[in-house]
Amino acid sequence: VLALVVLAGSSQAIASLSDGLVAQFSFESTIDDASDFNHVGVVTDAEYVDGATLSGLDFSGNPTSYLEVPHSDSLNPSAALTVSFWAKAERATNEWMGVLYKAAEEPVMGTGYRERVYSFWIGSNRVAHFSSTGEGAQQQSYCNSPPLAFRFNEFVHFAGVIDTLEQVMKVYVNGRFVAECDYPYSAIRSGSYPLRIGSPFIVDTD
Repeated sequence: VLALVVLAGSSQAIASLSDGLVAQFSFESTIDDASDFNHVGVVTDAEYVDGATLSGLDFSGNPTSYLEVPHSDSLNPSAALTVSFWAKAERATNEWMGVLYKAAEEPVMGTGYRERVYSFWIGSNRVAHFSSTGEGAQQQSYCNSPPLAFRFNEFVHFAGVIDTLEQVMKVYVNGRFVAECDYPYSAIRSGSYPLRIGSPFIVDTD
């Protein structure tokens, strides 16, 4: 269940995200974007349920269960990025469960996941996994929380930050700083694929 997803073109994970806000989906019985960009997405195979405060959107875990938002340059900030969301994973259905995935190009197996502009995953060992590809890089960079960083079957707040000026990635769980990793690039890569919330893109094995 996802109760709130916020994307910002800034590196302020804990402070107000209103500065640089590029998308905000509250899922309060609607998939409307509350940011000034008014992104319009299409949801399939999901239903509204109780959320962390009001309502949320329950994705089934199937490959067909997601909200897809068409590409916009606003969803692809180059210098800094914060992703922030409330999620409740009821159980580990796979080793890695995708929460959101902004691709730059069609995902293809064996390419170092370099198509990932940014993505956030929840692991069966209760790891928060945040990944992104720097401009010109041939493979993704990623930052993992320690194992057992959260509990299943309860709402948890996750945040991932990229700061290209400081060249770092950071991960927060329930407002607590849990990991910092190198991001040795001056920009986040760009691309024209949509943003998916819920099930990630199916990777082509050819």
